[in-house]
Amino acid sequence: MNNIGKILTALIESISRGEVSQLNSFIANGASPDLGLDQDQSLLQTAVYHHNVKATELLLQHNAICWDKLEYSNLNVLASAAFNGYPDIVEMLLAHGVPVDAHWCFSTTALHESCMLRCGHDCPAWDMPEKFRSENEIERFLGTARILIEAGADVNAVSRDWPGPDVNFTPLHFAVEAECMKLVTLLVSRGANTALRSLDGYTPIDLAKEMNAVENASFLEGQSNIS
Repeated sequence: MNNIGKILTALIESISRGEVSQLNSFIANGASPDLGLDQDQSLLQTAVYHHNVKATELLLQHNAICWDKLEYSNLNVLASAAFNGYPDIVEMLLAHGVPVDAHWCFSTTALHESCMLRCGHDCPAWDMPEKFRSENEIERFLGTARILIEAGADVNAVSRDWPGPDVNFTPLHFAVEAECMKLVTLLVSRGANTALRSLDGYTPIDLAKEMNAVENASFLEGQSNIS
């Protein structure tokens, strides 16, 4: 491993533990805040992924690259923050100018990611020992989704080129799949369309019925009848 590789490894390990002093020294000496970007392992990606708020703030102050403007690569730290349910970092990134509907890997938006509840047991945050599907965890994702919606996120955006059966899923499809009534209710209250179909022809109502998610199915059918 060359010297740059060793520096990158040491910084990533430090950031993932919630530390910032080593990164601060690195940046103060005029080094690039985008170290590791060409290896799909940038310092900002690491800071966001591990919920290192201070490191994220420092890197943003030095204009670290936040997302692939071509929307093709894995670089979209807003989507990463949303996927892991970090409302504080989501707010920080939006304030920095990251587009709320920027696509990750030419597929999902941050709102899609926040509605998946897929972080689960693998939540990488150094400071969040919460249990999977605890009320605190659900509230984090709910708060994240709410922030994105209030920032103008498209509640009816469709996922594109997703590597699986979820092509053309809306955030509501993902919330139904996650069986999270609070997210479903939030999305519908903000204008989510209950009749939009996935590539496989499923509406959120169809998906809820197939999953035997009775509460979600009943609620969505009621909303469909109202509209």
